[in-house]
Amino acid sequence: MITEYLICYGSDIKELQEAVNKVIQNGWQPFGGVAVALSVQWLSGQYGVVEEDRRELLCQAVVKMR
Repeated sequence: MITEYLICYGSDIKELQEAVNKVIQNGWQPFGGVAVALSVQWLSGQYGVVEEDRRELLCQAVVKMR
């Protein structure tokens, strides 16, 4: 039975791995797959629409079991 639920996140794979590995040491277990959110800011100008900024957020659910 799951007793606690937490979301770990990072802006890249390395940051997410570090966050998940840290909580694994405290008894948490990954639960399900990794989710990726992508935010893109577009700039409209003289030469058309171009990508101005891109940000990713990777998330992993972790749980504690009884």
